[in-house]
Amino acid sequence: YRTLGNTVWWGAREGQVQPFSPDQSAWGYQIDRGRLDPLLLEGAKAAGVVVERDARVHHVEWTGDEGHVTYEDGSGAASCRARIVVDCSGRSGVLAVPLGLRTYASGGRMQALIGVWSRPGGWFLQNPTHAFIETCHEGWAWSLPTTCVERHVGIMVDGATLSEVMHHVTV
Repeated sequence: YRTLGNTVWWGAREGQVQPFSPDQSAWGYQIDRGRLDPLLLEGAKAAGVVVERDARVHHVEWTGDEGHVTYEDGSGAASCRARIVVDCSGRSGVLAVPLGLRTYASGGRMQALIGVWSRPGGWFLQNPTHAFIETCHEGWAWSLPTTCVERHVGIMVDGATLSEVMHHVTV
């Protein structure tokens, strides 16, 4: 979905409109990951990348500029070597933890409430193609259009105030 900018409320009452270019000649795209990811995988395969689905990586060891990956798939234990390894392990952080790239920040726990909202007839917004970002005392929120009737919405709140925020949410 073609988008022309962002509108942000960083502690201000009125949103600041940030077009990608003054004459709207520059744009970006918002795309549903469920549609993008299969395209990326097929493109990677076509370029010669070996994609291992349903594999559980146990360890990555770096020797020079090459990674030795040990993993388990449907047929048992396996391994491979690669110049580039992408860590898509989520919370387990197969690469991030041993490399010291993931650190715990005391009191920094956040909760994300994510959803997809549809409105037949579209959204009545001044800039309907814009991503909207807003902060508040309890956290921040964003809304991204992926079609003229669909917006992906995320609300990020401090974990300690989640129950207080949910008490005030009306659907």
